[in-house]
Amino acid sequence: MLSYIFMKNKIIIPCLSIASALLTYLLLVTPAGANAWYLLVGAGFVIPEEASIFTFEVTKMNEGSGEWWLYGQDRKFYYHFIGENGRDYIKIARANSCKDFDPLDSNTWCAQ
Repeated sequence: MLSYIFMKNKIIIPCLSIASALLTYLLLVTPAGANAWYLLVGAGFVIPEEASIFTFEVTKMNEGSGEWWLYGQDRKFYYHFIGENGRDYIKIARANSCKDFDPLDSNTWCAQ
């Protein structure tokens, strides 16, 4: 019986170590940790439908008391949070032809 428990622990402990390392990586290296935190505690924080908790990265937060982002990005799009008129955000492709484009200034985003 003792040998069975020992053998079982030889498998479980390395698996738990790998799972812990993977979870730590996902939370610290990807945007998932910050996004999960803001989704839990932030009122009005949204992840764009086109992105995911793992790929959406906030590039500029609201400087006031609200916990929402103003600008963000993922692999395909830049986003600007507007939160009005039934629309939470607008987006533009990362590959665009806007003259003098600034991802942190939606006034420079041209119509595609």
